Amino acid sequence: ALPICTTILSLFAIGVFLSFAATGQTSLDAPIVYDTTMPKPEIGFKLGANFQALTSSDWVQSYNSGIVGGFYAGFHQNKIGIHIELLVSTTSYKSVNPIDSDGHFGNFSIIYLNIPLLLDYKITPWLSIQIGPQYTNMVTANKNSTFDGDPKILFNANEFSGVAGLEVKLPVRIIAGARYIYGL
Repeated sequence: ALPICTTILSLFAIGVFLSFAATGQTSLDAPIVYDTTMPKPEIGFKLGANFQALTSSDWVQSYNSGIVGGFYAGFHQNKIGIHIELLVSTTSYKSVNPIDSDGHFGNFSIIYLNIPLLLDYKITPWLSIQIGPQYTNMVTANKNSTFDGDPKILFNANEFSGVAGLEVKLPVRIIAGARYIYGL
């Protein structure tokens, strides 16, 4: 695979989340102690837009749009939380230079599996900053061109990235957010 850095900007990833209250049981002979700082679990799904670009002179230098969707789960205690996501994203790339010795150009559609693990810091009850690593695996790479080779050899099949973003909790259990993901 070519040494290519991937830059991803995920905008308006929308998720619906469910919150569960932690409850405890006590026996009659023990004093009742309530811990109001118990971690609060959240689970939900996400759906949004994905914009990706490759930083190599062999590819069109623009953000290519796609969709992203999947599930997440996490815990919050006071202002700090952590959550993990399992997301599938799509994108496409177009070469500007020949990609093989026969002079073929390429158009490719790619599906990725993304697994970010994020530290979540609540600035306010409705606004959070997220930061953490992300593992990405290429699930499929389809060619829409005369290129005869396996398109998976042109791209990194596995990649680790850094993630930074913001999320806003809106009414009716909807979350809107934007992230910047930089392939390492």
